[in-house]
Amino acid sequence: MMFSDRDIVTRGVSSVDPKTGIRRIDFKSIEHPSVAARGEGFIRLTQDGRLLGFVPDGDKRSKVTFETFVDLGGSLPGWLVSG
Repeated sequence: MMFSDRDIVTRGVSSVDPKTGIRRIDFKSIEHPSVAARGEGFIRLTQDGRLLGFVPDGDKRSKVTFETFVDLGGSLPGWLVSG
């Protein structure tokens, strides 16, 4: 099958730089003993990361950055991957 269902288990960690006021939430995939793989036909994603960054920009405002990376694993057509 070209496309398989995928699942992911992530953990988010928040932090604040006290000097700049920049807040971050970093998400990474993890293995967790209480979350079993979903079984045959599913691919568990294990190589990914996301970042939400909040940079103060004046009174009651922030500039928000969102970055993401994911290795979808399995077999995917080249036209989909290199887009």
